[in-house]
Amino acid sequence: MGCGTYYINYMDKYPEQISEQAFSVVVSKPTYYKNTIIAKAESENNIGYEIIAKGVSGTDDYNILSAAIEYLSELGGGSLYIRAGEYDLKGNKLDVSDNICVVGENKKATKVIGDIVCSNNCTVKSINIGSVELNGDRCSIYDCVFNSDAETFVTSNYSGTMVFGNHFEGNDGCVCFTGSGSVISNIFKPKDSTYSISVNIDGGVFSNNYIDGSVTTGSTVMIDGNKILRGLKVGSNCTVTNNYIDVTSTPIDISNTTGVVVVGNVLHSSSTTYVYGFTHTGATHAKLDNNSTVGSVISSYSRISITLSVIGDGTTTSFSSPHFLYATPSVYIVSPSDGNTPYPDTIYTTDTDLTIGFTTAPAAGTVYVYHAYLEVY
Repeated sequence: MGCGTYYINYMDKYPEQISEQAFSVVVSKPTYYKNTIIAKAESENNIGYEIIAKGVSGTDDYNILSAAIEYLSELGGGSLYIRAGEYDLKGNKLDVSDNICVVGENKKATKVIGDIVCSNNCTVKSINIGSVELNGDRCSIYDCVFNSDAETFVTSNYSGTMVFGNHFEGNDGCVCFTGSGSVISNIFKPKDSTYSISVNIDGGVFSNNYIDGSVTTGSTVMIDGNKILRGLKVGSNCTVTNNYIDVTSTPIDISNTTGVVVVGNVLHSSSTTYVYGFTHTGATHAKLDNNSTVGSVISSYSRISITLSVIGDGTTTSFSSPHFLYATPSVYIVSPSDGNTPYPDTIYTTDTDLTIGFTTAPAAGTVYVYHAYLEVY
């Protein structure tokens, strides 16, 4: 652990205290060393430091950063501070050991060209980076910029992940979050507005995000308080609440799911013609309630009350009205609006319509009004 050269500010007769008390390493490209990258271990009380690695800027960036992580790993963890500058990993992935926090000067000033792989209890903060792969539990990634146009920005196959306050700006990139107990709250907006980002989530909470792109989830995901501009497809047992969702080009897709709850959202369309807010073929046991619409949107429901008006012409015996439920209703109740209106002789439903029928066609000019309640279990 005592590699490199010691530099002591005051306590030069106790150089061993630097290694024993070190809790952080600073990697920088100081202007007073031309084309140089340096990793320094700092003492806990800031009385001195130890240069643990030194190399050529741009050539040895990966090796110097790896040496700094190895140093902290031997201590059982600590903080790696990466000062302002551009650090090129030359196609390598920077492996961060357990219990290490990697912190940039800020997400604009510190840029790492390449990918970081984190183990358990790691934190990555305030860095401009290509991607972070989380191969451990209880990791936190925040206040970073992800700039890669690659297929995946962030992956997590473990639990307890916190990914928040980041800006994902890759063009046509794909961001993947998997693992239970994850909390995700970020901005997903490509550098070029003609592109979009696709976000895939499997487990956890997806809350307070801005997504200039599409979102696809696995099962049992909580989706709350987001602005989603290019489509949402959910898995079974997901809850979707309090979101603003643009359905102009892509409706909310709950097809072939069970137990989905979509309640209290705003469905928006800028189309000049009506569009459907939901796609729901094969969905069962869904709850679609209290979703408001802005623009030309036809919403879907799990229960609804409608009014069906019958205007007789002397020949027509059956009359239909769309019910807007996501499937064929399990329950339907039809009641005349007053005592002078007869009960229909037949009532039946399909996945789109409620139909009532009469043995004898209502006379021409006759008007009957019926109130109906329909629900899908």
